[in-house]
Amino acid sequence: MKFLIENLNFKNKLKIGEQSFLTGVFFLPSALPISIIFFLISIIISLNINKFQFFKDKYNQLLFVCSGLMIFSCINSALHLREITNQTASNIFLGLANWLPLFILFYSSQIYLNNSEKRKIFSKVFISGSLPLIVSCILQSIFKIYGPFKTLNGLLVWFQEPIPQHLGVTGLFSNQNYTGLWLSIILVFLIYEIKPSKRNFQVKIIPTILIPLTAYFLILSDSRNALLGMLIGIFSFIKRKFLLIIPLSLSFFMVLNRLIFNNLDQNYKFFEILLNDRLFNKLFAFDFANFLNYPRIEIYSLASKFILKSPLLGWGPSTFHILYERDWITNNPGISEYPRFQHTHNITFELAYNFGIPLAIIMSLFIFKILKKALFIIFEKSKKNEEFLINKTWFIAVIIMLVSQINDVTYYDGKISILIWILLAGLKSLIEEKFPIKT
Repeated sequence: MKFLIENLNFKNKLKIGEQSFLTGVFFLPSALPISIIFFLISIIISLNINKFQFFKDKYNQLLFVCSGLMIFSCINSALHLREITNQTASNIFLGLANWLPLFILFYSSQIYLNNSEKRKIFSKVFISGSLPLIVSCILQSIFKIYGPFKTLNGLLVWFQEPIPQHLGVTGLFSNQNYTGLWLSIILVFLIYEIKPSKRNFQVKIIPTILIPLTAYFLILSDSRNALLGMLIGIFSFIKRKFLLIIPLSLSFFMVLNRLIFNNLDQNYKFFEILLNDRLFNKLFAFDFANFLNYPRIEIYSLASKFILKSPLLGWGPSTFHILYERDWITNNPGISEYPRFQHTHNITFELAYNFGIPLAIIMSLFIFKILKKALFIIFEKSKKNEEFLINKTWFIAVIIMLVSQINDVTYYDGKISILIWILLAGLKSLIEEKFPIKT
């Protein structure tokens, strides 16, 4: 592979790399193992083109420092904390796979997203590749076809598992929160696809059909973060006079669903979520009298206690559930049933717990710096044209992704973590791009 790449000229290398990258994006939601193969090809080509440019970028320097802190944290956890965490060294170091390869993906993807035209192509490929998710939601919710469906010796799985106690959708993901988050990102790019005024109706018709479908299944995912993401996307793009388009389209789909599929149960579930107080309770209601009894507050409180006991290097990956369960059993003797939480449900707490407070601060500054510069460039420097729209779409997609990690860490799903770092790579490329000054 390396020999073949070395014998290609720059133009051919870049073309193969771009095609491999976009193929990886296309297969990302539906076939992660295939997607990873193409991403690896795109990474090798990007690194070959960029050669030794990595350390010339201050953002990459921060990621290099973060990598070192993560490795030291894992070494510390494996050598000195194993008696407390009762976790194997292999599992601890395996946690690095959620971060270090994705730092490389972040760096290598920028060459494939370094202008607005490439980001526009990404939008189309991302939407096309996400169609299997929408199809899986249709099969699950309307035709009651449930999984899991496995192939490639279990490497490729479409879950489509029924959700206990209520109707809903997970689609090909293993959890409705993952499904809802992915659909909220699709929705943002679909709204972008119908926005540019120069596009004719034939170009807009497919996104126009997909928008109500996506919103419908997003609501059926019954995910708080997905609902919040949908609201962020809608109110970031749609003018007030167009706000009725989505509910009217959803109503049409409901009638169609009733007439063709006679699916009253799913329609009832949709309207129960949309019209009852459940939607507002999920997003806005808060019982201040029982503030300390909220599960999230309990998790955050306990995570903070653990973080302060090992503030510099943390406890290492894959250990939170062990310490949490041990603390629960100690403080609740005689109770055999206890809540099982695998992580801290907040990305900042997660980083501080796993790798230490310094690492969490550096990563937070890294993200904040990218967001701040991108915000200034998009809304202050660039002209408001179609290029502005794709860049604004990209920024909003990143915001939705990051906001979702504040209340629930969906990052550990490989598809979502890859998408997060690709979106960040596009935002970083946007910062480096030259824009015409707004007049």
